Amino acid sequence: MGASAGSGNSIAQILNTNSTNYGVANYTITPTANNCVGNPIVVPINITPKPVIVATPNVQTICSGDPITPIILTSNITGTTYNWTVTQTNVSGAIIGSGNSITQTLTNNSTIQGQASYTINSILNNCPGNSSSALVNVNPTPLVNSNTINQTICSNENTNITLTSTVSNTLFSWTVTQTNVTGALSGSGNNINQTLINNTTITGLATYNVTPIATGCSGLPLLISVCLLYTSPSPRDRQKSR
Repeated sequence: MGASAGSGNSIAQILNTNSTNYGVANYTITPTANNCVGNPIVVPINITPKPVIVATPNVQTICSGDPITPIILTSNITGTTYNWTVTQTNVSGAIIGSGNSITQTLTNNSTIQGQASYTINSILNNCPGNSSSALVNVNPTPLVNSNTINQTICSNENTNITLTSTVSNTLFSWTVTQTNVTGALSGSGNNINQTLINNTTITGLATYNVTPIATGCSGLPLLISVCLLYTSPSPRDRQKSR
């Protein structure tokens, strides 16, 4: 497409092919001088088609520190090569490159979602082709903040442990191990408010293992220890036990 007959000292035309095959435009050039026609020549112009790129997947969401699902690059024309540039916001680890797939590990050290936006370019027979794009959303890793990590209370008192995070909408769940303690239970929420009892004559211990989760991404667990002092019996109780 685009080739047309004409006259003059130069042929400057924009040629296109809409197929996936190489095209050719053959110009037959005839010289004329003083009403005398010379021998014509044929000038072939080979036209390289523009490949169409498909990036699969073109959108994905991962957790900070995870490798991306490999972005596979394909084209409708055999022999196409690819290279890409990338812009990243609140993300590190995204780099430019070339090849048939993009495989990178991305990190988000902020408290909000980050993005890596890849622009993929195609080349065929040294001719630039069409471009495509792929987007990777990177969710941050939540951290646990607590008003205490080492607490000491008396038997039959409440723990009252408050859990927060700098990442919005973080959920907390915990497991617990207890020694010489009763009343410590696994659970979830923003507050561990449990009444613990120590019926022994030595200090008890409840250790809570708290895990934060935000937008499907788990953060590092936090260990919170609660020492539970035993309650000495009153003189009246000691007399009753005799």
